[in-house]
Amino acid sequence: MSFLHATPESYTPVSENSYYAGLSQTRKLETARRVASERYTELLQEVSALEVKMGINRRWDVFDTQYIETAKYIAQRKYIRALKNLQHLVVLRLFELHKLNLSRTGGFVSILFFACSHMIYRLQDEDSYSEVPAKSVQSNSKRRQGV
Repeated sequence: MSFLHATPESYTPVSENSYYAGLSQTRKLETARRVASERYTELLQEVSALEVKMGINRRWDVFDTQYIETAKYIAQRKYIRALKNLQHLVVLRLFELHKLNLSRTGGFVSILFFACSHMIYRLQDEDSYSEVPAKSVQSNSKRRQGV
């Protein structure tokens, strides 16, 4: 039973300052946890009241068809908004070139417009996520150049 009264050589006692610093840190964390828990409870009550007001009987699950359809819609909406933004930027650029009277120089701008608009419309078609065929772009650009 001598091991009960033995102190290891590597033992260093904890100073009071570090003890109180740790205690202070623990109290701060506990207060933050309690505030977050109270906020969660408040928000849960607000959501429950809104569900009752709107007549929602049950919440969606990850495997519900409505949830899956809504997730697809949100992803597709972001994609379509990005395409519309791209189309808007292309049109702005063409207007800038038109203001500089570069719209009739060498047919480059018309080829650029055709290629960009063709790419945008192909991307908007939900069935055509494959690459834009290079032959159709080349043949249409040659036709526009009058070759």
